[in-house]
Amino acid sequence: MTFGQNIISWSILRAIKKKKSNHVYASDELTLYLANPMTSLSVDPLEQWEDMKNVFPLLYKQARINFSVVASSVPCERLFLKAGATMNQARNRLTSSRMEKLLFMADFSEDEWFS
Repeated sequence: MTFGQNIISWSILRAIKKKKSNHVYASDELTLYLANPMTSLSVDPLEQWEDMKNVFPLLYKQARINFSVVASSVPCERLFLKAGATMNQARNRLTSSRMEKLLFMADFSEDEWFS
């Protein structure tokens, strides 16, 4: 088992423990998944889970949550840049609530504002 699969398995285990009604089914689903042979690292995990979604529906839902995390810091960097430009010497008394609203509204394009 590779490091990435180990992380996914533990997060799936936690999610399955929360589901009391399907406990037996979820346990069988996880056992069946862990009994399957590992796939190559060259395979796209999203495509792999799309193929397995009918066999492992509960694990599929959890895998979609785990694989939807943004793997780039660019959106975060852009937000900090906008926050720095918004909070300057002239606007040093902005409350956090007002700042949050300004940053949220700054994300809209012209089309979204005037449509």
